[in-house]
Amino acid sequence: MMNLSPLYLEQIDIATQKGRSEEGKSLIIRMLTRKLGTLDPNSIALINNLSLENIESLGDALLDFNTATDLTAWLDKSPRGIQ
Repeated sequence: MMNLSPLYLEQIDIATQKGRSEEGKSLIIRMLTRKLGTLDPNSIALINNLSLENIESLGDALLDFNTATDLTAWLDKSPRGIQ
């Protein structure tokens, strides 16, 4: 069996996390657009800057949103984690 260096394994993990994060953001934006209608560019930019942890939190929170104002309020209160 091949031994992979820890640095290589770390790079694989980082790439996997980044892929999950990008897929999560895309899914959340699609779900919000379907529920709330067209999103403003500022909201999309803020969503794209959220960490994976915050994207997961937004996924839970969006179930309670009724208007784009709910999304804006959530984004205003959310911490801006590192991607």
